[in-house]
Amino acid sequence: MSGGAVNAPSAGASAGGAGTSLLYSLTARAKQFPDAITLGRGDPDFDTPVHIRRAVQQWLEADERDRVAPEVLRAQLHEAIAARLKTINGIDVDPHAGIVLTQGGQ
Repeated sequence: MSGGAVNAPSAGASAGGAGTSLLYSLTARAKQFPDAITLGRGDPDFDTPVHIRRAVQQWLEADERDRVAPEVLRAQLHEAIAARLKTINGIDVDPHAGIVLTQGGQ
């Protein structure tokens, strides 16, 4: 990052519910640096596309929420991400060895 050093609080500062406000303050601080890439929160900076909202609505209406997605769907997601990286960013990546997917939440 360009600019001055960021003084990060100790790990204990996030105890007792202060973690969320700490995260917001660190995210705001990072925005002061034009070359900073913030990956901590994972909030999209765009509205969810209509086709995705429709697919989720269909899934909810089908009442199949108890099913776990099969591994083949995960492989298809890897392939779709690799295809997007190639098309949008010109990055050629092996979908099965070069992409890591993890679950997470705030």
